[in-house]
Amino acid sequence: IMMLCLHPEASVEILNHETLLGVLARTLRYDHKKSIDLTIYVLGTFLAISNYINFHEILVINQIGDATLKIIDFQVKRGNILIEELKPKYEALAKLKESKSSLSGNKKELELEIKKIQMQIKKQDKLFLLCFSILYHLAENIPIERKMMKRKIVSYLIKMLERNNIFLLICVAQFLKKLSIFDENKEAMKSGDIIQRVKRLLLGQHGVLKSLVLSLIYNLTFDASLREAMDKNGYIPILVDFLKITSPQRAMVLRILYQLSQDDKTKATFTYTECLPIVYQLIILSPHPKVGTELVSLAINLTTNSKNAALLAEGEQYEVLIKRAIKNEDILLFKVIRNIAQFASHKVRSTLEKYVLELIKFIFQADGHPEIQIELLGTLVYAQLDSWSDILKRTGILKVLQANIDPAMVFHESEDILLECIMLLGTVTNSEESSALIAATDIPRKLGDVMLQKDMGEDIALQILYPVYQLLLYKETKKTKLDNSHLIIEIIEHLGNVNLNVRRQAEQVLDIVQCYSPDWTNTIKLKKFQVHNQAYLQVLEEYERIEANARDPNFMEAEGQDPNEIQLYDTDEIGQRIWTNNEDGEYQKQQLRQT
Repeated sequence: IMMLCLHPEASVEILNHETLLGVLARTLRYDHKKSIDLTIYVLGTFLAISNYINFHEILVINQIGDATLKIIDFQVKRGNILIEELKPKYEALAKLKESKSSLSGNKKELELEIKKIQMQIKKQDKLFLLCFSILYHLAENIPIERKMMKRKIVSYLIKMLERNNIFLLICVAQFLKKLSIFDENKEAMKSGDIIQRVKRLLLGQHGVLKSLVLSLIYNLTFDASLREAMDKNGYIPILVDFLKITSPQRAMVLRILYQLSQDDKTKATFTYTECLPIVYQLIILSPHPKVGTELVSLAINLTTNSKNAALLAEGEQYEVLIKRAIKNEDILLFKVIRNIAQFASHKVRSTLEKYVLELIKFIFQADGHPEIQIELLGTLVYAQLDSWSDILKRTGILKVLQANIDPAMVFHESEDILLECIMLLGTVTNSEESSALIAATDIPRKLGDVMLQKDMGEDIALQILYPVYQLLLYKETKKTKLDNSHLIIEIIEHLGNVNLNVRRQAEQVLDIVQCYSPDWTNTIKLKKFQVHNQAYLQVLEEYERIEANARDPNFMEAEGQDPNEIQLYDTDEIGQRIWTNNEDGEYQKQQLRQT
């Protein structure tokens, strides 16, 4: 019957038979424990039918999915017993071989028993392959797949990863890959320690199995705890070795490594592998003008780690990357260059000084491509050069800063360019001469206008405060800032900013303001007092409001209370009542709220 099902004409006759499939289903349900061979042939029949999605309803009616799961459960338990029986026999056989005993009869009996158990395990592998293949086909129907998940099919599949049958492993890997897109299945895989169990399959030589396992791992990398488990189990060096070989699997490996490189802890692991040199070679030898997205994205993530950025900046590598990015106008490669400049600035200072004029020139050439300009400006931010005053005179970078530092851009889509220009302004004002060139333009005024914008982001506020601080350090430029009272008032307001870094930078700026303009001292002290005692002042204000309402007969009558019955406390005692530190403190606070 199973062989006939493989032929389309005969299978139609079998499917149209009134009772045959029902009889086979009952045989499978009630007799699967009696004979594994019979079970294999019956399952083979249903597997042939399950290949056609139109016939899945027949399998559902005959409850083949339920019967198959019961068979798997029974055979898994039986397999555990067989493995337990096999272990002592292996040990006994090993002892006989070591002792070189003349009891050849015992040795042959042991070998025969081991062979019988191994044959049973091989038959089980065939049966499991048929069972999981049927269930895989039935899982095309999502409601049926969810029922399988409730029956803990994931735990059975993970158990199969211990087997050695290559076809069974391919089926299991394909099924796990399908199931791994659901979060609840990932949790089940996590509890089954799938990361450790699937690792050995990566080291195998079978190409199809390895591709399926890589796809499964890619799906699992979207879970942070599973990424951490991969790092602990040494996946990164294994995956990096795959990059050395040109194969269709390289693209998937790059995607997995990109996912793993998202976490700061994992980035450090890449430093001690050959990943960075390989990535560099793949970038410069890429046959396409623009480097592949997976490859360059991996480089972007890795270069946010200082050690990794330093590895990509060794020798003339950074110079080669700059040349390729400019030649092909590769925005993602410019991101890599910017990251290296940020996290390995000590190694690329001379290279940046050599190419700073070319980068500025390319900013003008990239007009109309703001995404490229953002990366170029971001790279220049980390160019800590002594020659910025000469660069400002020789190039038109001042025009770029003037055009983009504009209050109208605060809530515009070009806000990123505004932020980069302000950061670059903080870099170029590192000397008195360059600060004087900036002060001679309308940039300081525009900077103040941007600062006055309401609901401005904390990033922009923090970056504005630094160039303001720089300009106040020099005699020729500090007057431009001290004369702008609106700007100083706005900076004073930032003493109460929720961002600690903004508050600290504002304090540094205002310390200089107090030195050169003592008229601001009282205003600054008052604001600091209000910020420091904010909680106390709020309670005091609330108390004064309650007291004022209590004196208003109209208010009390509206509240339904007699003004004559209201007892007012002396405000001199408020501090004592608020800051009570004894056991009755909470009770006293409650009394205060009621009053």
